[in-house]
Amino acid sequence: MSNSKQKPKKSNKVKKHPIQNFITNVIYYIFKPPVILILMLVHHVRYKKHGYKIPKGPVLFLSNHMSNWDGVYMMGFTYRKHIHFVVNEELFANKFYRFFTSYLLQFIKRSSTLTDLSHVREMKRFVKEGRSVGIYPEGDIGMFGDGLPVDESIAKLAKLLCVPVVTTKITGANLRAPRPIKKTRRSKITYHITDVISLEDVKSSDVATLHNRIYEGIHHDEREWQKEAMVKLGRRRKLAEHLEQGLFLCPKCGEYQTLSSKNNTVACSHCGFSFNVNRYEQYVYANDVTQDVPYFINGADYDHWQLEQLYKRIDEWDDPNTPIFTRSDLVWQSVNRNDIFQPYSNKNAKPCSIALYFDRLELSNEDGEVFQVIKFDNRVERCLVQYKAVYEIDFENTRLRVYSRKTDFPAHLFIQASRHILAKNNVILSLY
Repeated sequence: MSNSKQKPKKSNKVKKHPIQNFITNVIYYIFKPPVILILMLVHHVRYKKHGYKIPKGPVLFLSNHMSNWDGVYMMGFTYRKHIHFVVNEELFANKFYRFFTSYLLQFIKRSSTLTDLSHVREMKRFVKEGRSVGIYPEGDIGMFGDGLPVDESIAKLAKLLCVPVVTTKITGANLRAPRPIKKTRRSKITYHITDVISLEDVKSSDVATLHNRIYEGIHHDEREWQKEAMVKLGRRRKLAEHLEQGLFLCPKCGEYQTLSSKNNTVACSHCGFSFNVNRYEQYVYANDVTQDVPYFINGADYDHWQLEQLYKRIDEWDDPNTPIFTRSDLVWQSVNRNDIFQPYSNKNAKPCSIALYFDRLELSNEDGEVFQVIKFDNRVERCLVQYKAVYEIDFENTRLRVYSRKTDFPAHLFIQASRHILAKNNVILSLY
């Protein structure tokens, strides 16, 4: 008989956090009712369950993403069930943020790479503890309120977590706070429960069927919806504020980066074309605009057209030594790939100019010397607009941001151009 000691087997039990969980529950129970009441009074939020009942036990809540307030709004669906959201990593950027987001509210930090599955492990731990989690599968907010693609991986995640799924849809939130603007507007916001997918259906459905059901439950195009809803905005002024961050191509003269906004008007500095934004978030062209100029009733319609023109320009570009687009008077920052930018911080920001070619991105200093070249190949992992007008690209071991200290930089143009080139090169990017 051997006297050697056997190693103890690892326990499969979920590690409990009783004190932290107690504090989190107390915070939610005390503060959720007054917060939701204030939102209902001030933001005019309403809730419609359409006869659906939220299942008992842990639930996966899924929704479209229209504004930065969506997670707070969703909390109003249930008092007893607290939703722990998967959120942007910058909410964990320092000790102050982490105390609230990680310890008190117990949000889950989403991964920013295709290979990092730490947030999936956290979600599995949460549901095993009997808690509900919430995800916005689109991963971002559309520039003009149109719904973004939803990857099939969300259905795989639902099957992995093995809990009922509640799909929800918010309307009116993007009208209140479109991505480019600073001043929010008075609107009517409604959060709907659109479907409850039972655990049996989650288990029995194949991935494609489950994905389609989820997509149908959360997809929403705010501007198409507004064409019929015709919700009148409370604000009368600054309705066109900073639209040049998203609108980058003049429909009359075809020039890029010549649009600017003032109060309710957007105008082209090259040809004088202009339009106004009314209180229904719809565009009204000036009387002298001829019929041969494409007409767009809202930003989403406008964006679809300008993106088609942008992609066509890129596809037809054949000069590797001439940039497709350039922009000066910008600043840049970078951190290591595993580090997090400090939110809204300009620390270490340095002047630069940006030049986008059909195979690379170049950054130059104030003397015109190129100090950074980013090839559009598989070394790029992520490329997206951060905040309202920050160009962010992650490559190799570096995370880089380019933006303007002003408010007129169309990061949307440079991001969409970069993503189109990367797609042509068969580069798969992280959604987040």
